[in-house]
Amino acid sequence: MGAKFPIMQKCEVNGEKAHPMFKTLRKQTECFYNGETGKIKNIPWNFSKFVIDSEGKIIMYGNPRDSFYRNIDEIEILLGLKGDPKEVKRAIKKLIQSTKS
Repeated sequence: MGAKFPIMQKCEVNGEKAHPMFKTLRKQTECFYNGETGKIKNIPWNFSKFVIDSEGKIIMYGNPRDSFYRNIDEIEILLGLKGDPKEVKRAIKKLIQSTKS
């Protein structure tokens, strides 16, 4: 993806030794957490993707088999890299809808 920021070391994403961030992501993402049973599914594979807004709210989860490039315009708007800031709500709505399709 061409990251231009420091990449951190490997960490666990599932199980008891999972990094706290991934524990939180799994618990707050609808496809992983079952509120009725309290059970949390594992993140399935490398390259799972989460989009989180500036308030820490999870906007979307991207399956490892799905390309983020189909949502690149919305992600760039959300990051403030392009477009009008007024478009952020529309971009978030489209990202949320894309996870349901």
